[in-house]
Amino acid sequence: FGCTDDPPPTTTEQGGVIGGNVIDAAELTPIGGVSLTLLNNALADIDGPTQSAADGGFQLTLPLGGAPFEREYVKAEVTGYVTSFAANPRPITNDFSFPYGLVSVANANRVAQATTGAAQLPPGTGTVFVTVRDCNDQPVSGATITTDSGKRVFYFAGVDPSNVPTATTARGVAMITDLTGTTVTLTVQAGDETYRPQTYRVAPDTFTRFDITP
Repeated sequence: FGCTDDPPPTTTEQGGVIGGNVIDAAELTPIGGVSLTLLNNALADIDGPTQSAADGGFQLTLPLGGAPFEREYVKAEVTGYVTSFAANPRPITNDFSFPYGLVSVANANRVAQATTGAAQLPPGTGTVFVTVRDCNDQPVSGATITTDSGKRVFYFAGVDPSNVPTATTARGVAMITDLTGTTVTLTVQAGDETYRPQTYRVAPDTFTRFDITP
């Protein structure tokens, strides 16, 4: 589910495992000792906290109970990195694994200087990183994103967000900062296709990362 005209899933296994490897988003090196907690859409605890192993590996248990899980978040906390939430792009029906990239505080400050000219991202506000993907989970270039709050969207040029691009480039990645509410709703236009609006949680002084699909 999540692609045009696909019906939503109705059944699942009774339980599932959410796992992956925590890595430094810039260096692509594993990060051990990260505290990870599985949360529901209201940001209430489901499982954890647990700590990532030396190779960054982690597992959390999702009690599916036979019904799809529409939205969950994996919260990651460790000294020297921005506290982050990672969300699933589609309802979860079985085991789910993903690479969890964390941004160091130093790199977050560098991103702020490159995009807004400030020494750091606006304190007390949330930031989201979104990757636009197609029905085959491939990144989409040339897509534009609008938010319900009207906040500016910074598209990535290479590995960093930039003031220059006006749409997603080959990696399909964008960043939205200075979010003051508890949620953000995004709408994507990719060529002639308008993705259904999708809403995600945000929290002050944290990053939320997710993929968005049709």
